[in-house]
Amino acid sequence: MSRRWLPGLLCLCLHGTASADGLPAADEIVAKVEAADRGRRASMPGYSAVRHYAVENTRFKVKASMTVKVEVDHLGMKRFQVQEVSGPAAVRKLVFQRMLDTEAKASSRDAQASSRISRENYSFRLLEQTTAQGRPQYVLEAEPKSVNPLLFRGRMWVDAESSAVVRIEGAPAQNPSFWVKKTHFIHEYVETNDQWMASSNRSESDIRIFGKSVVTIRYGDYVFRPAAQGSNTAGDPDPARIEKSR
Repeated sequence: MSRRWLPGLLCLCLHGTASADGLPAADEIVAKVEAADRGRRASMPGYSAVRHYAVENTRFKVKASMTVKVEVDHLGMKRFQVQEVSGPAAVRKLVFQRMLDTEAKASSRDAQASSRISRENYSFRLLEQTTAQGRPQYVLEAEPKSVNPLLFRGRMWVDAESSAVVRIEGAPAQNPSFWVKKTHFIHEYVETNDQWMASSNRSESDIRIFGKSVVTIRYGDYVFRPAAQGSNTAGDPDPARIEKSR
């Protein structure tokens, strides 16, 4: 009898049912992540925050920094205002401005759906259960189903109690440029005002000619608006546009 069906059956067992050691299946965990995310997005009134960006290239000893205020409406659409920036003009334009442009576009409703952590966009595999700060977490492997540059390939940590993603580690599903040989990032979240918000990001890239470059982002100063003030009322047809302080 042919046994070519065995790998598929084993995969079905691993992904579709609870494991032998009593852990839930990956799809069950992610279904709860999706439900919790929908609940948090529905209750999100909008907020403002301040970010601190830093770039360092070790080969050419180049450093640059930027402080940005971000306004986010109840739909998740973002508006940036650069408060302070320093460093070479090339870094400002090719790194900082491009990062803000990309995130502003990614905050549109269509882009949010196509980049969301969900079973529609990823295949998941449960790797282990661990504990951090006294709370149980599930570690899952995430494999993107498309080469969308807003998706990632790597691992994510899910808080078992809140079903919130608390850490992501990996690489973009698609290399952002020919010049970038590889990128590895770590993105972490913290619970604030019953919402799980970004707290830090560290991205290390190996760039042709320029060598290793590191980008860090620190997120903070979250201020949540009352629900009645969450919507975008400015009448701006593009609420994700980037503004710069004069």
